[in-house]
Amino acid sequence: MDRESRSVVLDADPSQGSLREPIIKLLSVLRSMQFNPKSPVIRLGNLLTRIGQTNYSFDSVFSFFLPEFKPYGRVGDASLTAPEATLLDMPKIVGILNGLQSLVKYGLSSCYGGFGTNNCREKPYLPSPAGVLEYGKIDATFTGETFEGPSLIGGLDNTWVGRDYSSFTEYGEVVKDPTSQTNHVYHPLYSGVGRFFSPSVSSSGNTMVKFQYYSTVDNAGGCIGYTTDYDRLFTQIWMYCDAPNYAENEMTAVNKWVTCQFAVPNTVSDFRIVVGDRINSATGDSYFDSISIDSGADTKCVDGKVGTLDPRGETGFSRKMVDELATLLTAGRLSQEHREVIRGAYDKALSATDGLKRAQQLILTTAEFHTTNAVKSVDKMRPKVTFPPPSNRPYRAVVYMMFSGGCDSFNMLAPHTCTLGKDLYAVRMSFSNL
Repeated sequence: MDRESRSVVLDADPSQGSLREPIIKLLSVLRSMQFNPKSPVIRLGNLLTRIGQTNYSFDSVFSFFLPEFKPYGRVGDASLTAPEATLLDMPKIVGILNGLQSLVKYGLSSCYGGFGTNNCREKPYLPSPAGVLEYGKIDATFTGETFEGPSLIGGLDNTWVGRDYSSFTEYGEVVKDPTSQTNHVYHPLYSGVGRFFSPSVSSSGNTMVKFQYYSTVDNAGGCIGYTTDYDRLFTQIWMYCDAPNYAENEMTAVNKWVTCQFAVPNTVSDFRIVVGDRINSATGDSYFDSISIDSGADTKCVDGKVGTLDPRGETGFSRKMVDELATLLTAGRLSQEHREVIRGAYDKALSATDGLKRAQQLILTTAEFHTTNAVKSVDKMRPKVTFPPPSNRPYRAVVYMMFSGGCDSFNMLAPHTCTLGKDLYAVRMSFSNL
């Protein structure tokens, strides 16, 4: 409620603002990005060593910082103090960045420097069972896919996964409709087995999967079906295949769209739709579009592209999402230039979920997230670093060795020249063995 905090005039003052404390940055991400713990107790591993802070564990009664601390560089040269900069050594800078990036990508995990305490077993599409960030979470159950993406420029509306919860990108791609350049469809790549799995579908009886199919040659290899395998996503039951000598209903579509549907057995309560290409054909391609869930009982195909789904996305969705993230993570301080860069990365992602993670990860690396002052970008090259000529006078040096990890190149001491008759590598190894 202080008047100073509400003054817009002070935003232009370069001495206004401060570095954000590491623990505050971590808690702000957990809260604003809606962390959902999957266990009664949230356990974070060894934060004091990794980021320099942890809750309720001060180094002394004087908190974590030296109130009079002046860092080297422009801040100290301007006779300004920066108590929070006390914690800015290389291992802790790397520690907070790695931990936040892992939190976005895997949830509360130990993978790649994450803050979790469990062994790293997570994958990008199989997040941590300890808890995940759920900001912008889409519907839990699958209802339809148009392949138009959240910003209607092509992509996945939902979170599809590859076999064994791997990335789906090596098993297919969203491309332009061969009959309409204003529409996007899915083109499976040959893998021999089902590799492209939809989100979970809850069946309530008489569940029908509808889709549209197009091929450029007969027996192009496109297949669609379902799976009830939730552990590894390795199995599937094909319902339609554009291939000869298969027990499944064969789709006949050469340079035309057909609309098909198949019934899922009433005994199946939850399943995933699976799409693949079973023929390694160098002469033909297959495409899928407008996959949706409906009710019915007949399994059949009809000519003609009918009943196209309305896209779930909206024009400029990425701008809306980046603006929301900028408000929550940087209090609106993120510059328009940086927003456009992040928005471009969002639009290049292949799904709404991937786009959100990209935007979160990029914002967490910006100066606006790590400070509370207004950041002004200067479109100029940094001046080259110059050093004064050596005085050739004898001196004594105090060498400070830090062994707490982080950037190993900063933890290695090697002589510039020596007269021991050994090469630098041998000398360095002798130092390492001391």
